[in-house]
Parts: sequence; structure tokens; C-alpha cells
Amino acid sequence: MMGACLVCWVLAHFQLDAWPFTRYPMFSGRTPPEDARVVRIRLVLHDGTSRWWAPKSHRYADAIGSRLQNLEPGMALWAAAEVLRLIAHDEGGTGRYRAISIVERRWENGSVRDRELSSIPVPRPTVPRPK
Repeated sequence: MMGACLVCWVLAHFQLDAWPFTRYPMFSGRTPPEDARVVRIRLVLHDGTSRWWAPKSHRYADAIGSRLQNLEPGMALWAAAEVLRLIAHDEGGTGRYRAISIVERRWENGSVRDRELSSIPVPRPTVPRPK
């Protein structure tokens, strides 16, 4: 046990690149708060209120948010379509929402600031007319 602690201390003290102490940015490294950026999905309801999208599996939100880090043309529409598909599956429909907003969150001057990157209206469901 003492040997394992000594090995970990040597790796950390001499900044050697070995697991679990590595410079690979996925596992270690400090990001200044000003450089941190997160893209999230906000759902706007018909009464004007909004809430953050929280699907049953958080991995959906993480995956879509990470793809939206570099917002390319058409990516917002893809994200909106994917979010609507997942909402319809989880909640049984999308009729309670007016729009989907793609929001960038950053740390600025000691607090979180939101900036809307895109807003996509949710299409109203159409009911087929009886013949």
C-alpha cells in the first residue's frame, strides 16, 4: 500500500505522464472559468416560461450539446429535430412547447451568462381531417 502511494506521489511531484496522472486534456488540466463554455437546450413553453431540457438519459443532452459546440449551418435544425424526437418518445408529444432555444453558457465577471445562439419554433401538430 505504501509503495502505491509512493509511486503516485512521484508521478504527481515530477509531473510524469503516466496514468492516473496524465496531461491528456480529457483527464487532467485546469481550464480557467472564463474559457469554459457549455451549450444547452432550453425548451420554451406556450405561456412564455422556459426550462432546461433534461431527458431521461443525461447522455442525450451531453451528446447533442457537444455536437453544438461548433454551431454549423443546419446543426441547429438537426438538434431541434433530435430533441423533438426524444421529447415525443419520453413525454408522448411535443404540443406543450413553443420553441427550442440553443443557449451558450459562459462564466463572465463572476457569474453565469446565457446567450441564445438559435431559436427554432416547434411545429404545431396537425390533425388529419376526417373524410
